[in-house]
Amino acid sequence: MIAKLVAAALLLVNGALHIAEYALVPPSLPVMITAGFGAVYGALGLILPFGGRRLLVIAQVISAIGGFMAVSSVWQDLQPMTFWIAGFVVLDLAVIWFCAWAKAELAADQPPA
Repeated sequence: MIAKLVAAALLLVNGALHIAEYALVPPSLPVMITAGFGAVYGALGLILPFGGRRLLVIAQVISAIGGFMAVSSVWQDLQPMTFWIAGFVVLDLAVIWFCAWAKAELAADQPPA
């Protein structure tokens, strides 16, 4: 249960930081996409503690997509590598890991078939 709560907290922090970047950085297409992901991360962070395995997988997939898009935008020279991007990718990886841990906890709680 603790892994799911940590993943939810990380999603909330990640969402808040994504939206804060929109307020602090001059607007551009990558920043607006980042803010959109921030809203999705925040919503996932709010409902994740009440969800099951499917929601954990959704959180992992969304975090993986967000991290991949951030790294690929740097590789394509759409934006420079900044503290924001590096921090977001680290948070995305942490969310993926804690969701995997939470799925393992859920599987351990299931009685054998």
